[in-house]
Amino acid sequence: RFVFADVPALCERISGALDAGRPEARVEFFVKKRGGSTPVGLSTSILRGENGEDRGVIAIFQDLTEARRLEERFRHDDRLSALGEFAAGVAHEIRNPLYAIRGSIDLLKETIEPKGDEVRLMELVSRETDRLNELLQDVLQYGRMESGERESVSLDGLVGEVAELAGRHPASKPEIDIVVETPHPVEGTVNAEQIRRALLNLTINALEAIEGEGRVTLSLLPASEFAGRGLTGGADCGVAFVVEDTGTGIPGDKKDEVFQPFRTTKKGGTGLGLAIVDKTVQAHGGRISVASEPGKGSRFIMYLPV
Repeated sequence: RFVFADVPALCERISGALDAGRPEARVEFFVKKRGGSTPVGLSTSILRGENGEDRGVIAIFQDLTEARRLEERFRHDDRLSALGEFAAGVAHEIRNPLYAIRGSIDLLKETIEPKGDEVRLMELVSRETDRLNELLQDVLQYGRMESGERESVSLDGLVGEVAELAGRHPASKPEIDIVVETPHPVEGTVNAEQIRRALLNLTINALEAIEGEGRVTLSLLPASEFAGRGLTGGADCGVAFVVEDTGTGIPGDKKDEVFQPFRTTKKGGTGLGLAIVDKTVQAHGGRISVASEPGKGSRFIMYLPV
């Protein structure tokens, strides 16, 4: 009790097993520490002497933080999968009448020769119909997201293509530099179109997060260079795509929600862009992480096995 004074739950479990004289199956409790608590799993058994007398307790315990994280991730994925299937079904039902509305507006423009406010209202309907159609396209893509066909591609070439596409996007401005860092040629087996789209989505978000002058950096790093850049990819991660910006950053209370569908801090955003990126990376057997500080920028990292 003196040594483990800061962990009373552990003391109680050990003394309880000794008092009862019998082992205790696995139990779980939390150990408080600075900034939070750690889930711990504990099993006890009785240590007996040669004559069968109780000599003490053997306690085997384990940090369950990673196990809890995986369990929460599985529950999260199950919820998102159900949501994606439901949303995709609804999107299919909405799409047909939406096409009919857009077609009818286009036909009216040609036949009734609208004037004044009529023109403005028709353009409003057409514009909002297109916006809804884009949202439905994102919903359908999210609902049926799979890794698809994969092929061996030049990943460094793919990063260069994304930088070129981003440079032509309306969010790209002369005062924002787009920097590409691909020090070594890297080949990988991926669905090139999906990874290109995911990387472009992150890059456009980075451009839109910058107010005034700034820089967006796209990097491709092999696993051998992770440690030197402070990256922790894990045993199955062969490369990392990094998109870093000097923008406004993400508020601390929003950082844990950025990959959840229909959550967005961007005006006019659908809230599905980063959710699709996350699902794309998962479908490839990888993972994505984000680090951000308000006022200083953000860094998104896509870890992929290749």
